[in-house]
Amino acid sequence: MAFFESTAKGGFYPIETEWLPFIANLFVPFAGDNSPRMLDGSAGEGEALAYLSNAWNLKPYANELDSQRYEACVAKFGQANTLNDDYFKFRVSMNSFAVQLLNPPYDVDNLTGRQQVRLETRFLRGSWYMLAQGGYNVVVVYTNHIDERFAMSLVRMSESVDIYRMPELHLDRYMQIVIVAKARKGSYPSDEEVIQDAAVLVERARLNCEWARGFSDKGSEPDYLWERIDTVSEPRYKIPNAGLSAKFVWKPGTITDDMRIESANRTGAHL
Repeated sequence: MAFFESTAKGGFYPIETEWLPFIANLFVPFAGDNSPRMLDGSAGEGEALAYLSNAWNLKPYANELDSQRYEACVAKFGQANTLNDDYFKFRVSMNSFAVQLLNPPYDVDNLTGRQQVRLETRFLRGSWYMLAQGGYNVVVVYTNHIDERFAMSLVRMSESVDIYRMPELHLDRYMQIVIVAKARKGSYPSDEEVIQDAAVLVERARLNCEWARGFSDKGSEPDYLWERIDTVSEPRYKIPNAGLSAKFVWKPGTITDDMRIESANRTGAHL
């Protein structure tokens, strides 16, 4: 088994159920009959996608690498809306989703050679083309995952970035955050601007991390702290229904033995 596949199976941390209403409250539910699409590319058993897509009135699409968790997603979303594939291999049209929930495996990717890149960064980098103009990445990571590479992708590819911290530390140790990033399509900032803004973001993440670990006074809440998500009183974001791809491609990039057998039994064709 490839390193990425084994890591994706083992590094799965579903979003705490009691925190989903706080995430849902960030967006105004879509009003209309033709609901835009929402993707969770590492969906686990689909609990978060089911809750949020229902709260926002969106069409859910799930991808999950682990076969057992994939079956749980199929039960919730149906076969047509669920893939069992590597996040970096399944095939999907550009500009396909109004919202993407990104809760990637928390680990280092050793496939990149000498320069190790965290999986959170790889997932973020690979996510942008799937979002429609004005679409949103809703990213759930730890604040210490915001390193230089992660921050540069976020700054370069987003029109706006807001960060919220969960009410409690995850596993009693880590500050888990929700990043709401509005996708930028064109008019990208210069490299100098990206480097400067990314450095500011990384420094603020470092300060938040130190606060969470008790290296600074927890009796006070300094200005640099991310806003607590449970203090947001009303929705702040509106889901777009424009800029979505008219032609929607959604299929696995990895052809498995089971898929070959199914195709042969159904049509006599071999993949």
